[in-house]
Amino acid sequence: MADHEAAYKQCVELTAKSKQQLADIERLNAELAKLGQRIGSLTTQIQGLSVPPDASEPSAWGLWTEKHQKRATLLREQCEKISGLAQDAFRATLQPCADTRVLFETLDPYVSRAYDIRKREDKVRNLCRIVGSATDPLQKWQELVAEFDALVRSSQNPVLPGTPILSSADFTEQNLKALQALKVQDVEEIRYLPLDDRIEFEFAFGTKADGTQEFIPFQDASPGQQATALMRTLLADEGPPLLIDQPEEDLDNEQIRVIADQIAETKHNRQLIFVSHNANIVVNGDAELVVRFDYAPSDRTKGIIDRTGSIDFPPIKNIITAVMEGGRESFELRRQKYGF
Repeated sequence: MADHEAAYKQCVELTAKSKQQLADIERLNAELAKLGQRIGSLTTQIQGLSVPPDASEPSAWGLWTEKHQKRATLLREQCEKISGLAQDAFRATLQPCADTRVLFETLDPYVSRAYDIRKREDKVRNLCRIVGSATDPLQKWQELVAEFDALVRSSQNPVLPGTPILSSADFTEQNLKALQALKVQDVEEIRYLPLDDRIEFEFAFGTKADGTQEFIPFQDASPGQQATALMRTLLADEGPPLLIDQPEEDLDNEQIRVIADQIAETKHNRQLIFVSHNANIVVNGDAELVVRFDYAPSDRTKGIIDRTGSIDFPPIKNIITAVMEGGRESFELRRQKYGF
């Protein structure tokens, strides 16, 4: 009986061990089945990739280039429109794909993955300048990406590929070898980077000796010159109501008179609402409705509408003459110009 129980126990242990082995085999078979499905899926993808692309369909690079060109065309049209509205006071010029801010923000961390490139930021800025100032920035970017790609794929080759753009940006031979440590996936991450356009605004400063117009960066013009140019542009355009708060702050009296005359000529384009202390804008701009505001008698922190009416309504005329800067002179100027 003891021999039988010992043999039985041994059989039970062998059976348990066999069950565990069977469970392990089933688990491995399930994993192999999943791997088989994955291999089949990848094989299908490989077969699809091996099929030559349809020549009638644009390439990914072609689509990328086309989108940039379409955007440039739309922006160029808007630049021409705003330059026309400005009536030669300033001009807007499109520089396609010349805004290097996003380009630098993308390239700098990408290049930093390579090991120990000294003065890296300066060299990346050089790359951005080369691309942004090129006659065809899209083509120059494609050439730069091709240089990165060639370096990555030549990591096992002792001879470095040609890299004229990187070399002209002061990347040394040691820097180029460091860039070989990057991966093909890194290159693909930046290949279709959206390149931003830059719009340059220039103020018409005067006429050169040769008779051509001289332009300076818009930000270098005086506040009065900037305000006059922008006011002329806004008043010449059609659109929704335009609200302007105290334009006289940046304009001298002569500029205000010019703007007032333009208001009278262009107010049919859109509804104009001015908040102003200058009578010339109100009177010589030929305001159709004047609204005077004042403090509430019982609470000086609250405003009220004190009086409304046309500029020829005697109470309004008296308010403009008594309260607004240059009121009497503006009415006299209006009388001389229009006869009333």
